[in-house]
Order: sequence, then structure tokens, then C-alpha cells
Amino acid sequence: MIKHSRFLVRACLVAAMAYSAAACQTTRVTDLSKGQTGSIAYPSSFEEFALVGELLLPEGVVGKVPAMILVHGSGGRGYREQTWGAFFRGQGIATMAIDYFGPRGVTKHSSDQPSPAVDITDALKILATHPKIDAKRIGAMGYSRGAGMTINAAGLGANMGGGHTLAAHVALYPVCQRVSIGSGGSGAPILILVGTKDSYTKPEYCQKLAKDGIEAGRDVTVKVYEGAYHGWDGDYSGTWYHAAAKVMAEFQTSPAVTRQSRADVMKFLNRILKPGS
Repeated sequence: MIKHSRFLVRACLVAAMAYSAAACQTTRVTDLSKGQTGSIAYPSSFEEFALVGELLLPEGVVGKVPAMILVHGSGGRGYREQTWGAFFRGQGIATMAIDYFGPRGVTKHSSDQPSPAVDITDALKILATHPKIDAKRIGAMGYSRGAGMTINAAGLGANMGGGHTLAAHVALYPVCQRVSIGSGGSGAPILILVGTKDSYTKPEYCQKLAKDGIEAGRDVTVKVYEGAYHGWDGDYSGTWYHAAAKVMAEFQTSPAVTRQSRADVMKFLNRILKPGS
């Protein structure tokens, strides 16, 4: 219990610096049957410490709504999860931005950053207990490292999700050469978005990944944005040394590509999650 609490305090401090001060007002839960929202600490299937996520519902919720699990990249939770979260909630979709760094004492400067895809299915399990969320309409969306986790989570089935499977997987600029898509798992459709100027991954890697997935019987779509860099939807342009990958990454924001990616994501999710239905 002492170690559990120590990790939760550490997660709280990291989250407060990188995401929001409100994250420190964390509620411990084993389920969400009382309709809890905000920053929550919930059980992990394989770790002795609690996982952490921020759950927010769209305004004016009537009946059950779909939800998206937001999975940060190597920079930790921050701008992308906040802005995409607000966008999704405006579309009638609940959001849960998970933090897989804080509970493990990891930061964006750590060279041993984890990629625990099971954290996504653990988030699915807890979200499925919420009375305002439709357990059959929960998807996941990740950015960079988190995008790879989201693709890997497509290989996890109902046995990992407490009897539930993810309904959709959205991956923004994943490192496609480091992940795989096979048969089985969630069986849910996968959308991959990548730019031609990405310094981490090239579109042909993602197209090869999609081809392999389609041959395995999966529904996989790749959208390629001409001239787009890694992190087009972020708040930072420039270069950043990625300690875990030991490479210099080039970032360049693009409001135009961000708008297009949001339109493409919603076209995909409207078909699957059917917000507003």
C-alpha cells in the first residue's frame, strides 16, 4: 500500500506539471458505477500501482454516449489531449486521457519510456462500468508512441478488456515499422494518419503495415498528408531530441492539417461510434 501511494503521489505531481493542476484531485475507484468524472486512479491488470486518467463527459449528456481513450506520446499528456478532448466532447464523445508515464515515474526526458498497450484495455474496462458510457462504443486514439500503443491494442481481445473490446483504433503519426497488425484481438477498424515530412516514420512504412493488416483480415485505412510533419496538431515547432529513440525529431504544427485530420477522424468515428445516436 505504501508503494502504491508513492506511485500515485508521483503520478499526481507529474500530471500537475504536464497536464493540469486539477489532476491532483484524484479519486480512487474500482468502478465508475456512481458516474464519477475528473481525474481518477483505477486498477491495473498487471502492475501493483494505480493507473491514472482524466474522464470528461460532453455537456448536455442524454442517455449513453461513446467514448475515446486518448493516449499521449513521448512528451507526456498535454496540449494534444486537451485540444482533441475538447473537440471530441463537442462532437458528443466522452474522453479519457490516460497517463502511462506518471504512475511509473517516467517523464519525457526518460530514456526508458514504456509502451504498455494493456493500459488502454484497462481504461476500457473501467470506462465500461460508467452509466453514461456505451461500453460497445469505446475507441482509442494515440499520438506517436501512444499511436503505436493504440495499434498494438488492436491485438488485445475481450479477455484483456474485462469482456469488452475496443470499437475503433486511431493512430496519429505512429512509428509504423515498430508495430504490427494481425488477426484476432479487437477486430475493430484501424485508421492511421501520417505526413510525408515525418522524420520518425515514412508513409510507405504505414502503407506496408496496413497491407499486412488487410491481408490478415483487418479493416485498416491510411491517410497521408502531403507536407505534414510529426506532431502537426501540437503546440510546438522545432527539433527535439528523443531520448528513448536516440534520434532528433522535427516537429512542425499545421492548423490546416489539424483541421483535415479532425475531419477525417470524425468521418471514421461517425461510421463506427455513431455519436448522437
